[in-house]
Amino acid sequence: MRKHTHANDNQPRPAAFDAMLVEYRAGLSHLAHKLGYSGEARSDLVTDTIVYCLRNWRNYRPGQSAWSYLYWTMRSVASNKKDLLKHRVVLVEDPDDRLASSMSCQPNQIDYVELSQVVGKIDGMGGEIILRRVINGEIFEDISKEVGLSRARVQQIEAAERRRLAVACGRGDAVRHAA
Repeated sequence: MRKHTHANDNQPRPAAFDAMLVEYRAGLSHLAHKLGYSGEARSDLVTDTIVYCLRNWRNYRPGQSAWSYLYWTMRSVASNKKDLLKHRVVLVEDPDDRLASSMSCQPNQIDYVELSQVVGKIDGMGGEIILRRVINGEIFEDISKEVGLSRARVQQIEAAERRRLAVACGRGDAVRHAA
């Protein structure tokens, strides 16, 4: 009977597994080409497949065909990449010469920079309320009890701080549309 191993059991990856990946690298590149990838995208798919295999090496069973394992792993990685591309942000220019996204996506470096700029402009009680609501998920009632204000007043302070931040960050048009 085979003992069940957990992902955090700290067993080293067998050298034979790494050697198998190196041995089949050229075959993976050919498979990526057959799947319709070329140039840098082809190389990226091979690298992503190898990284996936290295991270999930316990999924491979030594008795199974190495090529079959790599083939289906690459197909899965390629499918996931295509799914991610479907949800990629497409930037279009709007009439006001601002770029707007046509759909949502995962945060990226630009989002991080924008968030850092906004957080840098937060101050006072309004900023504290926004941070407590967004980061900690606190509700108006809890905050109002702690600061000694009514729930409605805490809500007004948050709304005023959001408007102030929108103007300070160049999003005054968002305030006009929200009002």
